[in-house]
Amino acid sequence: MAEKRSPGLGAIFANIIGAVDGYVVKIEFPKKATNPKKYFNRKGCYSVLLLICVDANGYIIYYDLQYAGATHDSTAYIGSDLSTWAKCGSFDRGGKRHFILGDAAFMTCSGVLAPYTRGSSEITMDEFNFNYFHSSLRIKVEQALGMMVAKFGILKTYLRHSLDINKKIVAACINLHNFLLSKKSTDYLEEQIIPFEGWSSKRIRYKCLSHADSGEIAFVSGGTDNDG
Repeated sequence: MAEKRSPGLGAIFANIIGAVDGYVVKIEFPKKATNPKKYFNRKGCYSVLLLICVDANGYIIYYDLQYAGATHDSTAYIGSDLSTWAKCGSFDRGGKRHFILGDAAFMTCSGVLAPYTRGSSEITMDEFNFNYFHSSLRIKVEQALGMMVAKFGILKTYLRHSLDINKKIVAACINLHNFLLSKKSTDYLEEQIIPFEGWSSKRIRYKCLSHADSGEIAFVSGGTDNDG
């Protein structure tokens, strides 16, 4: 069944380079932050927002850590390099426009394809099918986050260092995640995510989620704000 479904996914979602999502990394009260309140999120804890983009194989091809935990995912995306690249056409290949998949939080963001959000009684069959296949591909980013958090238990706890050190810890986990995928580490891989050769710390090869195209995208380290 999976083999029959793959061509359909490619036909419906051609020219997709990745899936984007936000994840709150819990931290202890940021004593040296200029405005600690902006780190207190709606889940009731202090955090920094991790914005990531993942390719079809589970590689994290982009991440950004410059925003406090109370920041909305869409706000972080709009202020990121991903948004800038989308607006200037950096994703495009072979004269074709390329996109990133995101959940409803990104529905107003340039370069992102988001699901339809109308109620179940109002949504059409075409929109329902769109959302179904959209979710089937977008789950890659959730799988990658799940793998990383499960492997590196420190991400389940409250990071206890300065904001700068906390962000370096998260960045180290991201690089280790990509490294373990590139080495086909048997105790790290999940069946749904199959790595491929060619990853390096400076540039990461990506394959479109639809497998319709491939190319390169610069690996961008997390940004930092002015708080320590």
